[in-house]
Amino acid sequence: MTDNPESGGEQTAGADWRNFSPHALSERARQQAQAAPEPLRRSVYLYYLSRYLFSLYEAAFGSMPRQILNEYRNGLDHLMRFLSSGGALDNDDGHRNLHKMHGHLQRAVLDACKYHAYKTKEWLGEFEEKHGAGVLALVSDGKFWEQLQHGKKDAERAVEHAKLSDSALGERLEQNDDVGGAYLNAAHLWHGIRALCLDNAANIARARKEHGSIGGQAANISAKKQIVIAVVIGAAFFLLGAWLG
Repeated sequence: MTDNPESGGEQTAGADWRNFSPHALSERARQQAQAAPEPLRRSVYLYYLSRYLFSLYEAAFGSMPRQILNEYRNGLDHLMRFLSSGGALDNDDGHRNLHKMHGHLQRAVLDACKYHAYKTKEWLGEFEEKHGAGVLALVSDGKFWEQLQHGKKDAERAVEHAKLSDSALGERLEQNDDVGGAYLNAAHLWHGIRALCLDNAANIARARKEHGSIGGQAANISAKKQIVIAVVIGAAFFLLGAWLG
């Protein structure tokens, strides 16, 4: 699904993400989790993160990818199995349903970040193709283009770092949180690039007019040159003919 790069709803989503940094998001999730019974705190923490990321993705791109929804559904399934196991709810059950739920919700968070990064990169490619480098380089006297290129490099490096850290997922929550933080940072950087483009919509429109004006002037100059050349050549042939005659 390809969305309109200048829609107002996406501008709102971009501003919301900038005001809610990955660190602040994680802290809010931890605060929310503290209100839950101890065995469920990890689940609440991951649910809080995933819920926000889902809302962010849907605001920007519409429907969620099926893979992410499947992780969410599987996590809910294990939660229901845990709650209906008949045992005490202050510890995981014999089938480790809570542990399995954590795994699915963790994967949902990472996949949401990953898809957001990939989808935004795809969106940016369409954005650059639509406007063209010639137009974008004129925005804010070239500052926008420079900021965009630096932002892309940082975001691409962040995705590579997140991929490399993925192998650290395991039993240790600290390592899992580090991996989640790497993916949150990658998604944040890509979304920041998107917000940069949306926030500069008016400047890009002005640059497009300026680019068209420059192109029109160049075309007029070229046409005038052709006329002058034609006149000169015609005069030369006329004089040559007169001399030979």
